[in-house]
Amino acid sequence: MRWFAGDETLGRRVQVQRDKFTYGGQRWDWENALHLRQRQMKELVKPGLVNVKYSAGGIIDIEYTVQYLQLLNGLEHPEIRVPTTLEALEHLRRMQIVREPDYRLLHSSYLFLRKVIDALRIVRGNASDLVLPGEATDEFKSLARRLGYPETDRAKAAAHLADDIRDFMGRTHDYFKARFHTQ
Repeated sequence: MRWFAGDETLGRRVQVQRDKFTYGGQRWDWENALHLRQRQMKELVKPGLVNVKYSAGGIIDIEYTVQYLQLLNGLEHPEIRVPTTLEALEHLRRMQIVREPDYRLLHSSYLFLRKVIDALRIVRGNASDLVLPGEATDEFKSLARRLGYPETDRAKAAAHLADDIRDFMGRTHDYFKARFHTQ
């Protein structure tokens, strides 16, 4: 919630109240937040399928990681209160709230998954379907080609893409669990 039009004085006063509420130091309800994430993985992803947004390690794990860290540290470090994921992640790295290797993982995973999402949208012509097609399908092979996997054998390109997706999503979810499931 940011002021962008209308009465600026009122908009700024609303932002002050937002910040008091959001960064006021009240205890964070970890159990509820993590329960919500578990429900998303269970209810929004059909068994056996991979959703680039909601599956374990999907882009939402990165976005939630950044948002949770902003909530936890925004009182002491107002400079991390920025609206975009990558900008916030950079600030979290600079403040050493996120270690350099973890920053590289989250940053590269975010960019990779964003590319996959954008390519899926182009291949399908649908902005809301973020479920990966089966790895042996022509659609998945087309996805690999659209993402620039150079192998001339389309099946090998698809296998390479599938390995990369598993790697990025697996490491991202491992980080999310390690960072927050011990709270």
